[in-house]
Amino acid sequence: MAPHTLIRSPAALCGVAAIVLSTALPAQQRAGVRAVFEPVNYKEDIELTSVFFVTPDIGYVSGAKGTLLRTKDGGEQWDALLGGDPKSNDRPIWALRFIDETHGWAVQSTGMEAKLLRTTDGERWTEVGKIQEHYTDLTFTSPTDGVYSTEKGLWRTTDGGRSWNQVSNCRVKVEVKSLSRDVDCHPVGVSFPSPRVGYAVAYLPSINEQYVIMKSEDGGATWRTSVVPNVGVPEGTFFVDEKTGFVTTKGAHLYGTTDGGATWEGQIATPGKDVRFADPEVGWSFFNGSLAYTSNGGRRWDKRPINFPARITGFSLPRRDRGFVVGDHGMIFRYRIAPATYANAKALDAPVMPAFNTALGADVAQLAEQLATFEQSLGDGGSGAAASGGSAQPQGRARDRTGKATGAGAPGATDPGAQASIADATPFMQSCCGKGLGRLQLLFEATTGLLPDFLQRFRSLNLLVQGLRTANALPTTADSLKAALKEFRTSPDRTAARAALARVSATLAAFKSVADTAMLKQGEGTFSQSVP
Repeated sequence: MAPHTLIRSPAALCGVAAIVLSTALPAQQRAGVRAVFEPVNYKEDIELTSVFFVTPDIGYVSGAKGTLLRTKDGGEQWDALLGGDPKSNDRPIWALRFIDETHGWAVQSTGMEAKLLRTTDGERWTEVGKIQEHYTDLTFTSPTDGVYSTEKGLWRTTDGGRSWNQVSNCRVKVEVKSLSRDVDCHPVGVSFPSPRVGYAVAYLPSINEQYVIMKSEDGGATWRTSVVPNVGVPEGTFFVDEKTGFVTTKGAHLYGTTDGGATWEGQIATPGKDVRFADPEVGWSFFNGSLAYTSNGGRRWDKRPINFPARITGFSLPRRDRGFVVGDHGMIFRYRIAPATYANAKALDAPVMPAFNTALGADVAQLAEQLATFEQSLGDGGSGAAASGGSAQPQGRARDRTGKATGAGAPGATDPGAQASIADATPFMQSCCGKGLGRLQLLFEATTGLLPDFLQRFRSLNLLVQGLRTANALPTTADSLKAALKEFRTSPDRTAARAALARVSATLAAFKSVADTAMLKQGEGTFSQSVP
């Protein structure tokens, strides 16, 4: 069933405006689209080294000449927050990192200790502290907590980067030619899939067939190590969740784990040093001008050569249908989905990432329509469709685990389940709104039944803190919606029912807003829909 927008009253309109999750597109509609990388370059000859988009439209790019750029419209216009002058002799800025839309960090080289820059509003940047010049990776898990790696070990901050303490010097016992050796290991990559659980990967000097996995379960305060044999020299790591992660090694090899690093398997893939996932299903990596990508959580990787005009030095994947790559001479290319007829002579063809295959948006729209029908009934003395339970009622649908419809319709309001769901309805609500209450409950259960799969497949991995907030907020908001629906069913009179219905509408709008945020759909600009 297509999403509806039959909102007839101001109260209902306020509660559920723009209710459809616009990226919830059936897979068959992807045949009418194409994917492109199109230039949205910075118009100065500057090497760009790092990029991070906090939404599909708001992003930051850093580079040589002390450059730090920001866009608010998906790259259509770039503003220099720092540097941006090709004649400047300022040191380059690297390693853009964000945990939510406002808290971010970057590193500026000095030739000795590196300056750690920070923003708390997304606009004003200040020097907050220093880290070692030859760091190998940097990550933050909150506005205060972060870890960076060097070849000497791991360092941790609990004050936003003002001060750092070494928490590991990485030394392990390995067996080489049947002999035990105590050797130093050199961390080169750090990944925290949650604020408490983090991983680092380290190489062993002169031992090319083994690497070391370091794991913390207390936010980086302590680490334990394990040696992974029969592999290569590691270059980086990325963990999708606390159990599932990847390590890239020299020579463009990829290894994956699904048990928290206890065991590793080689993947059929050709990745570069960095692997990043927009969500648990869609991930990218670049190697020698080719895009390696997965759309099933890393179980299969495909590769497509992309003829960019300069070498790629960084990329960002804020959402599965939006990405950015940067390079020398001010190169910035934006990945997006366009109509099949879209023509741009400078655009480069790219593989189409899958749409968000979820019925959540359609179910929320049906809930909105049902609420609008109730409002009509409460406004005309209880003689509307909600009171009669007539054919105007939206039909619920059974779902499989992906959210696809599996049946022609849901049980009617005379079903025992529907009757049980309205057993607590007051006599006024029974007479006023009758069978519609059972229909409302069925729609609510169909909607909330999709949440586990939705959160498992579509939660954003781009921003750790924001992703965690929305993952927690969606079930909480669903509980609030359940409570509001009960208040509505147990309303003693028309005045109370109208007030309760307004609260249900407001809670449903909040539920939709959280779902949008989970897919980074808040505040979208011109180019940010899956299909224009």
